[in-house]
Amino acid sequence: MRITEIALSETALFGPLRSPVDALLIVIEGGGWLALGDERQRVASGEAVALPANLERLLATDGVALRALLAEFSSPTELEQPHGGERDADEQPAD
Repeated sequence: MRITEIALSETALFGPLRSPVDALLIVIEGGGWLALGDERQRVASGEAVALPANLERLLATDGVALRALLAEFSSPTELEQPHGGERDADEQPAD
């Protein structure tokens, strides 16, 4: 997993971009809006949004600064696994 802190000023854009892996956006301060493909939604402090792989993403502010954490998973299926991607006891990690 890779975690990136995003800090946007009051009128800023992050994107558009695509990623081959699923991610989770966690807004930790402020707010704005998030476009995922053709959908657009407001995001605010304390919210988390799943970002599916290969879908265009754009994060923007409109008068309020925003800080967020972007957690990108190492494989596209990790968001779908129960219990945060835990393995079975006899399953070995891939090298």
